[in-house]
Formats: sequence, C-alpha cells, structure tokens
Amino acid sequence: MFALKSSRFRYLEFLKGMQLVRDSLDMIRQRKEHYFLSLSVQLRALFILPHDKNGKLKGDRALICYDLAEALNVDLSLYISKKEYANKEYQYYDHLFTTTLEATRENTERLSLIDWLECDIVSIFDKKFKIWEVIKIMADKNGGAHFDEKTDIEIAQLCEARNKAGVLVIHLLLSKVGEVLFKVGLKILKSLFDFQLVISLALPKRESFTNKNIISFIYERAYSPISISITDSNMLSLKLADSEKIFYEFEVFDFNDNIDWSFFVINISYELTEKMRVMLTVYCNNVVSKIELHNPIFIGHIFLRNSKIQFSDKDFKIGFSTMLLYKRILNDEQNMQLYEYLQTCKNENVGRLVGKQEAIILEDSSMKFLGDIYYEPYNEFIKS
Repeated sequence: MFALKSSRFRYLEFLKGMQLVRDSLDMIRQRKEHYFLSLSVQLRALFILPHDKNGKLKGDRALICYDLAEALNVDLSLYISKKEYANKEYQYYDHLFTTTLEATRENTERLSLIDWLECDIVSIFDKKFKIWEVIKIMADKNGGAHFDEKTDIEIAQLCEARNKAGVLVIHLLLSKVGEVLFKVGLKILKSLFDFQLVISLALPKRESFTNKNIISFIYERAYSPISISITDSNMLSLKLADSEKIFYEFEVFDFNDNIDWSFFVINISYELTEKMRVMLTVYCNNVVSKIELHNPIFIGHIFLRNSKIQFSDKDFKIGFSTMLLYKRILNDEQNMQLYEYLQTCKNENVGRLVGKQEAIILEDSSMKFLGDIYYEPYNEFIKS
C-alpha cells in the first residue's frame, strides 16, 4: 500500500506538470512569448535526464517521467523520418518536428525517448545543439545560470538566430519539441488515468428506492473514488472524488421517467483528453450523458483495483450480474455490442445481495465477494 500511495503522489506531480506544459503551449499559440520560460522549465523537470559538464548522460536515470512509464509498462518509443541536409551555417532539422508516437509511412526510424532527446536539432555555424540542450539553455537562460565565455557566445548565437519569417529559432524549436513531449506525457497519463467501468444488475421494486447505495469503491479510510446511489427523488446519482476530497456529483438517470429499469446496465467512461480535461460519458440503459470536466480529478483504474467494493445497503437488495473494469476506453461499436451482450444476462442467475455486501478485485481482474452470496434466476429475483 505504501508503494501505491507513493505512486499516486508522483502521478499527481506529473499531472500538474503536464497541465502547465499544456497551458504554456496554448499561450504560446496566442503569441505570448514569455510562456517559453514556463514551458522550458517544465520540460526540463519532467523529461531531461542529468548530464555531466561534457554533455554526456549520467548514470542516474531516476526521473518521474521514466519511473512512471516503467511502472505502467508504457512504451516511450518515438518515430522519425530520414532526411539528408546540406551543410549550412544556420539550419534546424525540421524532420524532428513531425515526430510521432507510432510508425507511419514517412516515420519509420524508431528511437527511444532518451535517444530522441540526444538528436541534433539545430546547428549555428560549427556548433550543433541537441534537443535536450535547447530545452536546458532556455530554462537556464531565464534562471540566470552561469556559462563560460565560449559557451556564452554559442548560446547567444542560438538565442538570437531568426528564420526567414523573423521568428526566433529557439522559440520555434521549443514549441515543436514541446508538442511532441506533451504527447509523450499524455500517453503516460492516459495509461493510468483512463478507465471504463461497466456494471449490470437487477433492481427491486421502485417503491423501495430511497437514498440507497448501489455500489461504492472504498480506497483507504473513508475515501470513495466512485459511488453510485439512488436518491430520495428516484434519481441515479454518480459521485467521483479524489483523495483530496474534491468531487463531482451528477444525476445521470431518472427512474420516474424511464420504464426500462429492472435490469440495469451502468457504463462509465472516464477519458483524459489532449486539452487536459476529462470527457465523462455515462450510459444508463437507453440514456447517455456526456460531460466535460474542465478540472480533472485523478481516480485511476489501479486505485479502483485496490479498493474494497461495497454493494447494496441496509434494508435494500440488488441482483448482481456482471462488473467489468477496463484500462482503456471502448468505442461506440464496442459499447453497443457490450450492452447487447449484457442484456442477455437476464437469462442467467444473479447474485442476491441483501444488505451491505463487500467484494474485492483479484489480480486476474475477476471479483470475489467476501461473504456467501446466493444466486437465483433473474425472473425469480424480480418477483421476490
């Protein structure tokens, strides 16, 4: 549990850093050049490994970006095209601007993130600068770092160079590199941030609905990242919360206006977008709700998997059919196929959960109830 807590704090640190990268890139698009400072500082902190005074990588590879990628088994490969350049006094290597995270027809050469950062991206007279150096130069320049006289001249030439359009070359390089590294960071974030939770169950007669819990995930003490309940006005309520007690709560289904509710499929999709917002999509039988959360809260499927699950409530019963937890987001066709399949579960047995019942998720993603559960045909459960 200690390792999981440590990962959560580091993940939140990375999330906040990536939000600053996104904000800086957005401001730079609006020609607010002073945001190159915050962009370079964040890129250095998140992605640049330490180098010695000769520009060689040190043995220490402990950096949050690489630690999280390794822990989450995220491939940090990048793909570039092959391009020949004539020798010129001033030139930047723009084939690196179109770097992708997957191989394409043009981008066939595979590099690790570390090797990509070691690529030369610009030459000024006889001096070539690597990607990581350009990031560090801008961050250090604004931070007042000290350089020797020769280095000062070379850096001044880089910082003052402009292209034919009059744009500072170092600004152009940072904006292009920043977009690539943002995509890398987003890939890491999405590998733990994105999840889809699907639950199918049978509900009792309508008159018994009053402030009842259907399912709650309990992580650590009294912290519930996801809870689904029925309000006193017969509304299905979804509550999402992070460990700092910041939460969102939505009413996503009205039992008063919907006849088809006795066998119920709840499908929750939680996806981090390129805007660093969350697209929350909730499917409740025939009702779909799409909500964009401008301030994403961190839940993460790994913490759901390490939560204790509480079903049902005092003086209440539900019939449990299926629960699925995905580490990815299903497309519309997959969601429809899943819904149609789960509807066929009416022909199978459901678990009678009377009063509060607890369960856990096992390592193979299956679920185990901690108490004895009686299974009976769906039709018999509805009649009882």
